[in-house]
Amino acid sequence: MQGHQILALAMAVCAFAFVVSFFAALYAMLLVFSRTGMLNDSVEDRRLSWGERAARRMNRFSMFLTADEFGSLRRLLHGAWAGAIGSFGLLFLLAVLSRRS
Repeated sequence: MQGHQILALAMAVCAFAFVVSFFAALYAMLLVFSRTGMLNDSVEDRRLSWGERAARRMNRFSMFLTADEFGSLRRLLHGAWAGAIGSFGLLFLLAVLSRRS
């Protein structure tokens, strides 16, 4: 009986951690988009076709992946997604274990 309570508590903690880390990952993505300028169009971009605008946005995102000035932002983004995926995996594992016992 004591083991089931501990398992239920661990599942609740993992569920909370997953929700928090998922929204942190979404915030990190929004931060990346705003810092790299992917969300806003400049005046000269408005005259271009949608394909050329999309190509420029992808160029800005690839600059985020390679430029040294975005190193801390890259670590934030990758850490947030790793936390979300890890907490979901642990929650799934605990859910499988609770079904078996």
